[in-house]
Amino acid sequence: MIDRFELEKIRKQRGLSLYQAEKEYFLTIFLFSISKISDRFIFKGGSCLRLIHGYVRFSEDLDFNAYLSVKDIEKIVRKGFSAFTELGIEYEVINEELFESSFTMKIRFKGPLYVGRRDSTNTVRIDVGKRKTKLTKLSQLQKMYPDIPAFFIKSMDKKEILVEKLLAIFSRSKGRDLYDIYYLLEEGIELDLALLKKKLAEQKLKLDFKIKCSRMKYEDDIKKLVIQYPSYDEILSKFNKDILSKIKRL
Repeated sequence: MIDRFELEKIRKQRGLSLYQAEKEYFLTIFLFSISKISDRFIFKGGSCLRLIHGYVRFSEDLDFNAYLSVKDIEKIVRKGFSAFTELGIEYEVINEELFESSFTMKIRFKGPLYVGRRDSTNTVRIDVGKRKTKLTKLSQLQKMYPDIPAFFIKSMDKKEILVEKLLAIFSRSKGRDLYDIYYLLEEGIELDLALLKKKLAEQKLKLDFKIKCSRMKYEDDIKKLVIQYPSYDEILSKFNKDILSKIKRL
C-alpha cells in the first residue's frame, strides 16, 4: 500500500482531494484484481469514462455488467477483494445486497489516510448487473501507482455507455448522468438507436421522455465531483438537439 506522501503527489497529478485520491487508488486495486480473475466482468459507467477514457469527472464507485449467475458474480466480487489482503489492507464489509439480477457490495477500508479513527477510513462500492454487453473492447489502464502495474480489462464501448446513461436519466435523479451524457455528445459519440431499442426490449422498459434530475439536484450532485461543469441549461439544449429529436422517432 502506498503512503500518505505518495498519495499527496498522485492527488495533485490527478486533480483530486486526498479523500478522492485514496478512493480512486482502491478502486484501481479492485480493477487490477478483477482483471486477473475474470474476463466476464465488463467495466462501465463513470469510473470507466474517467479511468479508461480520461474524463475529468471523479467517480465514487465501480460498475460492471457480467452475464453470469448472481451467485457467481458474488463469488468473483469477494475474490476480487482478496487483493486488499495481499497488500496488507484492513477492510470490512459494511453492506451487501443480492438481487435476482444484480449484486452490490460496499466495504470500509483503512488506507493511507487512516490515523486510528473511524472517520479517517474510506469506502468502496461495487455494483454488478447480470446483463449482456453488446459493445466491448480490451482497454489498458496505465500505471498510476508504484504498487499497481499497467493492466488490461474488458470495458464497455462509449456508444453503449451513452445508451445506458440515457436510460438512467429517465429512471433516477443523478446529475452525474447528465454531465456524462453532455461530454459524450461533445466528444462526438452518436446515439445508437438500434442498441437503445435492444436494451429497452431486454429490460422491458419504455421511455417517458422526462428527465428525473432537476436543476437543483444536478448542481448539488455534480459540484461534489468536478470543479467546472456545464450549466443545466447547456445540457438540456444539447440533449434536446442531439438526443430528444432522435428518440421521439422510436
